[in-house]
Amino acid sequence: MDISKTIPKTLKNKKVTILGMGISGVGAAKLLHHLGAEVFVSDIQEISAVHNYSIELNKINIPFETGTHSERILDSDLIVVSPGIGQNTDVIQNVLNNDIPIIGELELGSWFTDAPILAVTGSNGKTTTSKLLEAIFQTDTVHGVLAGNIGISFSQKVLDDLINPNPKRYFILEISSFQTEFLIHFKPFVSIFLNISPDHLNRHGTIDEYLNAKIKLSINQDENTYVVYNEDDNRIKYTFENSHINNIPFSLNPEQSFHFGLNETRIIKKNHKTFITLNEISLIGKHNYSNIIAAATTAHLLGIEESHISESIKYFHPISHRMEHFHTENRIKYINDSKATNIDAVKCALDSFTQPVILILGGLFKGGYFNELLPHTGNVNAVIAYGEAQELIITALRDSVRLFSSDSLKQAVDLSRSIAHPGDIILLSPGCASFDQFNNYKERGDCFKKYVLEQI
Repeated sequence: MDISKTIPKTLKNKKVTILGMGISGVGAAKLLHHLGAEVFVSDIQEISAVHNYSIELNKINIPFETGTHSERILDSDLIVVSPGIGQNTDVIQNVLNNDIPIIGELELGSWFTDAPILAVTGSNGKTTTSKLLEAIFQTDTVHGVLAGNIGISFSQKVLDDLINPNPKRYFILEISSFQTEFLIHFKPFVSIFLNISPDHLNRHGTIDEYLNAKIKLSINQDENTYVVYNEDDNRIKYTFENSHINNIPFSLNPEQSFHFGLNETRIIKKNHKTFITLNEISLIGKHNYSNIIAAATTAHLLGIEESHISESIKYFHPISHRMEHFHTENRIKYINDSKATNIDAVKCALDSFTQPVILILGGLFKGGYFNELLPHTGNVNAVIAYGEAQELIITALRDSVRLFSSDSLKQAVDLSRSIAHPGDIILLSPGCASFDQFNNYKERGDCFKKYVLEQI
């Protein structure tokens, strides 16, 4: 099957193997099953780790294997790979050596929908911006649906639309760099580039390779599509400012932005009239105001009424695990920012506060330099380093801030409570992956909240 130049009109009776039995893999399997393909799913994890997903496959009689990638995967016309499996892994190299075409789950889903796609990427703020766009794109004329890296299978949502077509559909996709590795024909109507900072270097190797993975999102875009990009991020700016695509810059500076900008108290329009005041917005911090401007710019570009955009922003609340103020006790505020898995996200969090902060930092190190936090620690009373990265943190910040170390997040919470004073903020903003002690950032954030609340 040659998919390099044209998208196949049908996959009926084609042998398609899916690598990875997670959310995206099962969604792809269901879509392919509906399309009449001969589907097989292979996952290197043991059955206990993917038990719930195996139940879903059994319901529609899709064969699968666990604990191995057997030779059966090579008896395929097409391979669909889940984002957790990188192109340098042995199984992918084996497939490539056998000249079997490989695509990602996003690519698969895009083959079977004509609905416009709004694709959101960046190192930080993807989930907030995507969810805000989903809220905005609910009108009489547009019906937005969220999918992608948010933990919702795009292929599953495409299948839902094939079964119950909706001519007003817009797909809003949060896209990570892992999901772009096997894109071929994927073409968003609008791609939105929020920012780039060192992240996932344990997979991509260098910041340039990471940036290239992000940029691949726009590789098929043309003069009939749009790139909405962050003018305030130099790496993004230099990438797109002279591109052949319709480039739409957004910026906190209204003079450099396409339509919206920021002053001390308001988000304003190009004519400097008020769009929305900051005290009407639940999100805090300039990074969030930048995300809001990105979403509002996209919606304005596509003809959504400004009154509807501003109302959607007013009623939008922070997502769980991202700058989530979930508890106050003795005038001490507890903020769950577990989704801050890189150092730039921690910078943004620290810059959002003027009150004294006790920062809980640590987890599984995945690249970057903790000493880059130092210019942002003026109001940090203490840093509690925990988990696998604690020695790296202590080495980087030694003698610059008051430092404590802890083996576990629970110990870090107990310690933070013992040193906090009324008026302080206890902030979990780890700057690291969660996998040394937790399955994902959500579990880490939930445990943080549990550890805080169980002491009351």
